[in-house]
Amino acid sequence: MSPIGIEPGQQEEITLWSWRPGSGRPPPLRLIGGLLLVVGSVFLLVMGNIAYEEHRLALEGKLTDGIVIKKVLNQASDNGTSNTSYAVDYTFTTAEGRKITGENTVDPDVWDQLKEGGPVQIDYAASKPELNQVGPARGNSWWEFLVLGVGVGIWLLGAIVLVKGVRARSSAQAGITSLTAPVEARAQAERSPGAPSSSFASTGMVTQRSFAKKIVIPKAAVSGILLLIGAIFLLVALFDWRHEQALRAEGRTATGIVLTKSSKVEDNYQNNTQRTHYYVGYRFTTEDGTSIRGSEEVNWPSWTSIQERDPVQIIYLPRQPSKNRLATDAPDFGLWLSAVLGGLLSVGGVILLGRGALSSRRPALHR
Repeated sequence: MSPIGIEPGQQEEITLWSWRPGSGRPPPLRLIGGLLLVVGSVFLLVMGNIAYEEHRLALEGKLTDGIVIKKVLNQASDNGTSNTSYAVDYTFTTAEGRKITGENTVDPDVWDQLKEGGPVQIDYAASKPELNQVGPARGNSWWEFLVLGVGVGIWLLGAIVLVKGVRARSSAQAGITSLTAPVEARAQAERSPGAPSSSFASTGMVTQRSFAKKIVIPKAAVSGILLLIGAIFLLVALFDWRHEQALRAEGRTATGIVLTKSSKVEDNYQNNTQRTHYYVGYRFTTEDGTSIRGSEEVNWPSWTSIQERDPVQIIYLPRQPSKNRLATDAPDFGLWLSAVLGGLLSVGGVILLGRGALSSRRPALHR
């Protein structure tokens, strides 16, 4: 015997979404399309403005010397709602003699090099001096074009999905109308004297089934996806384990300085919960005098106990200083989390793959 609903030789499938006209559950394509349009629009507005300013400064920018009025360190708030930023207030005079005052967020290394009352190089747009920044314009980078391309892709995808959603809803309404009229006519004909008996309900069900729509995915594909993701998590866990073993065996300790504190909120839409990740950015100098920047995710107590510009102990690999972490950090949690997630996903993929193989063999065993 074969599993219920599966004919011999038929591939097992998982139904992701199904809908039939009149069920009251139309395709959510309009909602998905609208969300994609909003996300794509945000990408285009934010990155488009950044790319435009960089392009304008690179095209008509003029360099001049200004004076630093004030250096401002905006510390991260204790509740994690804002991140550390370094700002500089300055003033400069254009080639036409206009005096302009500006403010710019800069890199912590640049902030350390500048002194209040000291000189600073300013790049400004000749036709609009209010558009200015500290240091020469670097021009548009590849990642800005990449993000812009992603934004355009998301926007176009949202537009396509939205149009399909509108068409699907119109088709659904037309399908309900086309189903209702023939069924009502059939019902009146069956109620008339001398009409042949037939199953009105079954006819209606067959007609509605013919218009039913669903989205399915083979179990083999699901198992393959789970195995792939599980393997990635296991590889990450293996890499982290080797990294940690190397730090413990060969690591050197250095005293660094805390540069930034930042937080990122992660939404879990399945459980309707939120989780906040806390990060600390730092800078330290190796034994050979090389300055290295690094960052690390920490827990909430560590994040609140560390303040910007405070000293912090760093452990790093002498042969590869970019591999570093806080000396007081406990890296075992992330390592075990990757290992457990990878193991669970891999086991789930193996179980689905095994069930699919057994289901395909059962018809042959019962012939």
